Amino acid sequence: DNGSQLCKSDHYSISFNIISKVKKKKLAKREIYNYKRADWESINNELSLVNWDSLLLSNDDIELAWSRFKNKLFLITDRHIPKIKVDNSSQPPWFDSETHNLCRDKERLRFRYKQSKAMEHYVQYSDCRQKFKRLVQQKMRDNFNNVERCH
Repeated sequence: DNGSQLCKSDHYSISFNIISKVKKKKLAKREIYNYKRADWESINNELSLVNWDSLLLSNDDIELAWSRFKNKLFLITDRHIPKIKVDNSSQPPWFDSETHNLCRDKERLRFRYKQSKAMEHYVQYSDCRQKFKRLVQQKMRDNFNNVERCH
């Protein structure tokens, strides 16, 4: 009686195997801004030409002003910062180069602390870990707001 050996019950266990072929969904590449190739001079020039008072102060509705500001900023950004397509498979969309670099710094500091056990190395690691957590939270929040903007 194999069922009673697994657990103390008057019920028998059921064991089965499921044989299935599951295809992994191929994730589409996503577009991100290539800030290294941005035309900052044109962005600054175009931003300086915007009549911000008429754009933002024509209505008492703060949500409308915020929406107009974002729309104008994204219009200028899209015009002067090229986009590149990146593979979506290994990282979430908010995990960009800034996040990656800080994560790498954090891991280096953690390794140094584990090797030395020195309090100053722990403090450096701990500070970097907090910065990384804050950055991740900010990037996730920004990504969520950006997804909201697109829908």
